[in-house]
This record gives sequence, structure tokens and C-alpha cells, in this order.
Amino acid sequence: MRKYLKYDAKSNMKFFISTIASFVILLISMMSIKTIGAFSRTLEINSAINSIEIIVVVVFILTISYFIINSFYKDLYTNRSILTFSLPISAREFILAKLIVINIFYWLLVFLSVFLFYIVGTYLNTKILLSLVFIMILINISALLVFLYMQMDRYLFKRKISVFLIFIMTTAILALAFFINKNFLLLHNKIILKNYNYMAFVYSYIKYKGESYINLTGFIYYILIFLGLFWINAKILKKDLDLS
Repeated sequence: MRKYLKYDAKSNMKFFISTIASFVILLISMMSIKTIGAFSRTLEINSAINSIEIIVVVVFILTISYFIINSFYKDLYTNRSILTFSLPISAREFILAKLIVINIFYWLLVFLSVFLFYIVGTYLNTKILLSLVFIMILINISALLVFLYMQMDRYLFKRKISVFLIFIMTTAILALAFFINKNFLLLHNKIILKNYNYMAFVYSYIKYKGESYINLTGFIYYILIFLGLFWINAKILKKDLDLS
């Protein structure tokens, strides 16, 4: 797995470098605007900074989404698949290697984004860090859903059926997350049987009676979903491809 991991990381090096370059451009823009703002505290300056912050978030989402899709696409739909699936690597090792590279890229984006926000006075704290871990779990689930769709499309069903099945599966995952977090919210070693925060299933922290608690229900649920999707993907890949 180490050799494939190095190979996959090296093959994405150009994308890593171009991403860093893009964030450096945003960094220079932010520093320039902040420097101007130090001499002229106007509404236009604040609006410009807010606009760049929004751009950073949008670029973050689009970049990680593209990277996930392209990462799996190359190994299933291009000539690279011939080399990849001729390597002595198991289905689980292949998926794990892919997720490791995706997570490395995710934390690279996080580091660059945190640095950019630091420039404008937004600092990292424990809550934000835990939220980033929560988002990482969701991104891994999204990556496994993308890979599952590609496997269905490539080996099992027609494209329309694959899209429909992934849509149903994603809806079911979110609906079950909503139901569990609404009715069985685990906070600080106690279960809240009735939770009126209907968006709890997408938060790492939950406010209850004026205090913030780690959403243990959300963490546990999504980790179990991740493990389930990992197992399903490995099972399909092991069945349809001879990686040994």
C-alpha cells in the first residue's frame, strides 16, 4: 500500500501545487486589502474582506469536491486503471490509500484556509477544530458515496440506476441522521429523547439549556456510516476486480 500511496500522492502533486498557488494569491489579496484597511476603515474595505472570505469557503468546497471525484475517476475510467489494478494491493488497501490522500489534501486546504482567516483576525479554537474533524468525517462519507456510485456505474448497473440508488442512499443516511439526532441525542453521558434543534445532525456542537455540548450522537452515527460504506465498497471492489 505504501508504494501505491506514494504513487497516488506524486500523481496529484501538480494539483497540490496549483492549489497552494491559488491560496497564495488569495493571501496576497487579503494582506493588501488589510493593509489598505489599516489606513482607511471604510465599509468598502470590510465588504471586500467579507467577499474574499466567502470566496475562500467556495474555493475550498469546489476544490475538495473536484479532487475527490477526479481521484477515483482516474483509477476507474482512464488507462491508469490498468496499472493501478495490476499492483499487489487489496481492495481495502486501495480504498484506504485513496482516503489517506484525500484527507492529506483536506488538511492542506484547512491549513491554508485557517492561515487566510488568521490574516483577517479569525482564530482557530477547540470548537472550530472539532468541527473540522466532523467535516472530515462527512467528506470521507461523501468520498465513499462517490466511489460507490462509480463502482455501480462501472461494474453493476446503468448510469441512471446508479444515480438513483446513490440518491436514495444519501437521502436515507441524512433522514436517519435527522431522526436519531432529533430523538436520541447523546450529550455528556445522557440521552435527550426530544431535541428541538432540527439541524443537530449536521453540527459537531449542540446547544442545550444554554450550554454547548459535543454532538456525540452525530460523531458515532457518521463513523458507523463511514465503516459501513467502506465495507460495501471493499466488498464490491474485491468481487469485481482482481487486485492481486
